[in-house]
Amino acid sequence: METPILFPVDPNEFYRQLTEIVRRTVLETRPPTSLVPPPSGLSTKPLLSIKEVRDLFGISRPTVDQWHELGELKKVKIRGKVYFLTDDIQRLIQNSKGKDDS
Repeated sequence: METPILFPVDPNEFYRQLTEIVRRTVLETRPPTSLVPPPSGLSTKPLLSIKEVRDLFGISRPTVDQWHELGELKKVKIRGKVYFLTDDIQRLIQNSKGKDDS
């Protein structure tokens, strides 16, 4: 038996909207820190670990996993470890800034 909701919104849509609000709030309240210094010879570090992404955004592991499931971030596995492309992280930051401006 489902628990009745006191307002006429689809629970999945409500969850999606709430998740987006929380994501925007986190990005607004904690500005991105500078990325980890790149290896010598490179202008940017091409891959970030899950911990680096978590530290950058101030988020939990489940949030990183959720962003991956929503298609916001693409995982890259190297020798069994999961990484994310720095370009994807920068695109995510730019997209969130663009949404905040509108």
